[in-house]
Amino acid sequence: MNAEENPPQMEASASPDEPGSPESAPRQTIGTSHKSGEHAEYAHRLSWGIQVWQRLKRDPALAVTLAYLVVAAIGVWSSYWYYRSFRIDILDYFQASDFIVAGLRDPMSFVFLGVMLLAALVSYAPSAYELRQPQKVEAWRKRWWGRVVFLEFASPFRRRRWHDISPEAAILLALALGGGSLLMIRAADRAAAIVANAGRPLQVTLAGSTRPLLGEARLIGTSSAYVFLYWPANGRAEALPQQALSRLEMLPRRTPRASVKGGVKGVRER
Repeated sequence: MNAEENPPQMEASASPDEPGSPESAPRQTIGTSHKSGEHAEYAHRLSWGIQVWQRLKRDPALAVTLAYLVVAAIGVWSSYWYYRSFRIDILDYFQASDFIVAGLRDPMSFVFLGVMLLAALVSYAPSAYELRQPQKVEAWRKRWWGRVVFLEFASPFRRRRWHDISPEAAILLALALGGGSLLMIRAADRAAAIVANAGRPLQVTLAGSTRPLLGEARLIGTSSAYVFLYWPANGRAEALPQQALSRLEMLPRRTPRASVKGGVKGVRER
């Protein structure tokens, strides 16, 4: 009887925790052997950020392409609200090339992209580190600074429902909404400055004409096929095809300070 009981005992000793067993492989991959299998599988689904980062490191051209597309989207968003202040639907005048270079016209597009990337790295770094070193994070949470850096609410092993978003996702969502609102405000301020005669005055000459048009215009912007002008005299904005223009002459700026000095000088001469 002892001889018959020995084989089952030997089979039971071959636990799934052996290095070669297939059941232990997923837990060793993410370093969560002390976590339950359900939570470890959930953390696996949250590790997409690390996989994307590794893919971008292997293919830097893909990272540049994605960054360029984000900058272009930011530029189109900013341009839309800027021209909307002049009641110009810029999307109707944009060519395919204008959508691509829209973000390159405004340096704030690169600043906004940099802020988004920095916020994404800072917000996702604690969760990414806990995925790889859960034991160290649990030990650090016993200290006050560990509870501040590695919030239990932000743990990647915490199961969430559909309405319970992670802190890093909330930060990125708030950044997208807040940044989009700031771009709208900045576009409106730029348009208001042009209406207040803050732009460079222009003298416009149409094609086939030798004399410029009466009055001074302000340059709103350009596209690959149109030039957008604002006329302060009557508050009118218009889009002119580039073929319809012969010349745009930059005139010297007239500041209120210069006009006051000229008036004072005229009074003294009298």
